[in-house]
Amino acid sequence: MSTTGADQSTWRQAGEQLPRSARRAGALLWRGFQRAFIFSSIWAAGSVAALTGFACHIMEVPATMPALLVFCSAIFVYNLDHVADAHVQKMTDADAIAYFRSPGVLALLSVAAIATGWLVSTAPLPAQACFAIYATAGLLYGLPIVPFPKRHGGWRLARLKEIPFSKGWLVGGCITIGTVLMPAMWAGRELDWAVGQLALFIFVFVSSNTHMFDVRDIDSDREHRVLTLPVAFGVRRTKHALILLNLVLLACLMWGWAAQIAAPHPEMVLSSAAAVLWILLLDTKTPRSIYGTLIDGCCYLPAMLVLIHHAGF
Repeated sequence: MSTTGADQSTWRQAGEQLPRSARRAGALLWRGFQRAFIFSSIWAAGSVAALTGFACHIMEVPATMPALLVFCSAIFVYNLDHVADAHVQKMTDADAIAYFRSPGVLALLSVAAIATGWLVSTAPLPAQACFAIYATAGLLYGLPIVPFPKRHGGWRLARLKEIPFSKGWLVGGCITIGTVLMPAMWAGRELDWAVGQLALFIFVFVSSNTHMFDVRDIDSDREHRVLTLPVAFGVRRTKHALILLNLVLLACLMWGWAAQIAAPHPEMVLSSAAAVLWILLLDTKTPRSIYGTLIDGCCYLPAMLVLIHHAGF
């Protein structure tokens, strides 16, 4: 959602303080980054792949092939959902609408689908079964195939994310299956309490991010009668609920580490603290581009913290 009033004035005044050539170069770079990485979902897919790498590190299983599969399949699913949004649920960003109605997106979808199919063929049967659940949920998420009652009688075909309150939790559950359960099955990893704790962390971390996107999309969801937490209960109560959810997660992590059912991982604590921070900071007046860049970018944080830790910092 674009900024209005004082927010627009603040952003404009900050920009006017820069030389004209710097502003023009910055605008071109930002636009290029948006089209190359944000609109194409490469940035978002990379963040999910990074979460997969982090999960594999925690479980001590190979990460390369599962992370590649998650990356390619996420590009396909995200772009398919955005294409559906561009035609079904009107976007407010004209550049995004034009991008997702262009032939280039179809080419990207085709390449991602071929790469996904090849990677799935190399996976063991248990991992293929997990991927089937993950991919099916992702495809159903954005396609109008679910019978749903109309407001004034009759039936229509709805997208899975239009089912009341399902949107954020579906994404969290789907990504948890793809980033935790599938790599575990790929490597034949035992599903013990440590894996369960990791899955809980990923689920809460991703669901928090997804519900903050619902804060961004509250006007569009309200217009199209997509019942999300922000639409039903308001932004402030949704934020309070998400913060409470993260505090409960931290309590569960601490209990598990104290009971020695899993090894302690401070990356989870720092990532959850960061989630609480951006839940507090972001609101409906924050520019849409900040949401796409920041929230998806924060999903790189757990893997980055692992790299920093291993580098000796």
